[in-house]
Amino acid sequence: MIVGSESVSLKHLLTIEALSDQEVMGLIHRGQAFKNGEVWRPEKKQYFAANLFFESSTRTHKSFEVAEKKLGIDVIDFAAATSSVQKGETLYDTVLTM
Repeated sequence: MIVGSESVSLKHLLTIEALSDQEVMGLIHRGQAFKNGEVWRPEKKQYFAANLFFESSTRTHKSFEVAEKKLGIDVIDFAAATSSVQKGETLYDTVLTM
């Protein structure tokens, strides 16, 4: 992850535990900037996000999806109930596929 005064960049975020204190603070400061009205203008790259919820949580799931769409991120739908996890695929393999 790259944390600077104006930029936060990470390739993957799978667990919060993997982040350093500096990276967590960078994300908090970046979130505060968005709360204060800063707008994210992505480069001409296409961004995707997949939210893997394994328990029913309509409000949380949809609030993540709305936030991602507001940022111009394409959301990949995932439903644990109809995924290969039900056939025994490991969570690790599912994440790698997504």
